[in-house]
This record gives sequence, C-alpha cells and structure tokens, in this order.
Amino acid sequence: MHWSLLERVAATLTVVSAAIGLVVSIALGSGNDSLLLLSLLGLVSGVLAWRKQWGGHAIGLLFYGPQLASYYPYHSADAYHLGGALSLAYVAHLPAGVLVVNGFAIAMCAASAALLRWRFTRRTSRS
Repeated sequence: MHWSLLERVAATLTVVSAAIGLVVSIALGSGNDSLLLLSLLGLVSGVLAWRKQWGGHAIGLLFYGPQLASYYPYHSADAYHLGGALSLAYVAHLPAGVLVVNGFAIAMCAASAALLRWRFTRRTSRS
C-alpha cells in the first residue's frame, strides 16, 4: 500500500470520527466542552492531513491521545468518557472500576505517528 493512500484513508477516518463526535457533542448539549474541542481538533487534523501537511498528523496524535484509554471508578456517578464516536473498545471490569482501551484510537494514533515519521524522512531525504 502506498503511503499517500494510507494518508488519505487516515485523514478520512479522522474527519468522519471528528464529525460524528461533533454531532454528538452538539446533540447532547452538555456543559462539558471537551468533546466539542476534541472534535474540532480532529476536524483540523483530518483536513490538514488530507492536504498532505505534516501538521495534520501531529494534531492527529493530540486528537487520538486522550482517546487511547480511560478508567472509571464504580463509585463515580459523574464519569465522563472523553472519546470520539468511533470506538473499538476492550472493556475490563476491575475490582474498583472499569478500564476502557480504545483499539481504533490506538490504530489511528500509530498510523498518525507512522505518517508523521514518513513525512519527515521523505522531506529530509530530498534535501
């Protein structure tokens, strides 16, 4: 698979995930703006990556980073999940709470890191 095709797929998935997160954030209308800000960050990341700019992949790391894993204690009634709309999660019920590991975010974070590395090595190999 060519790197540019992988870059387009990653950018598309990032835009879709961020757009769904944005719709969910607006539909819920909650007072917590972190999902809204995270979704806007994802949209910027996807658009920049689609335009083949290295900043899109760097912002992608910031977008997917908070979604990698989360932990919720059982006694916390106001647990809030900071994650995007697309999630392939592994849920582990621990003695004191729930651990959620987002496989989609792990894959996309790894793809963003690989594409960012590819952008920098390609740039330095030409000069």
